[in-house]
Amino acid sequence: MPWWRFAFALLITYLIQTTLLRHIAPPAVDLLVVLALVCAWSAPPVEARLAGWITGFLQDVGSAGPLGLHALALGLMVLLLTYLREHVNREVWWVRWLVGLVAVFPLQLLVHLHQRYWQDAAVSWSRMLAESLATAAATGLLGALVLVLPALLGARRRRFTPHRRW
Repeated sequence: MPWWRFAFALLITYLIQTTLLRHIAPPAVDLLVVLALVCAWSAPPVEARLAGWITGFLQDVGSAGPLGLHALALGLMVLLLTYLREHVNREVWWVRWLVGLVAVFPLQLLVHLHQRYWQDAAVSWSRMLAESLATAAATGLLGALVLVLPALLGARRRRFTPHRRW
């Protein structure tokens, strides 16, 4: 994975998330989780896990919560997704959406549980589950659509062709 592209995408995503998206999008849209999903689907497993942790750490730096909560949660999410992606059909967008939903839901629930029990947030169980499910559905769908975007724009896939012998 070219790390300079990841750093550029992380910077742009962070700037959009913290400045523009806060005012125009519902709270269920989290572009940093979408970036972690895209890295988990498209990068080699070890690099995807590191990219997920870095993305979560940057999300922690910009939040009022404890440092390391999102880094742990996104790291675990990408770890789960790198194991799951080997067992599903990654070519179909709705499969990526469903697997992303399954991977993001526990991440969001972990963050909400931490906020409720360790940060004393007054959040009901139904609200925690609803917000976790909404965020998982929205980010899973956005992550799947971002991965389909190059094919829709006409970019061709690189195909492996062995070198010809003499």
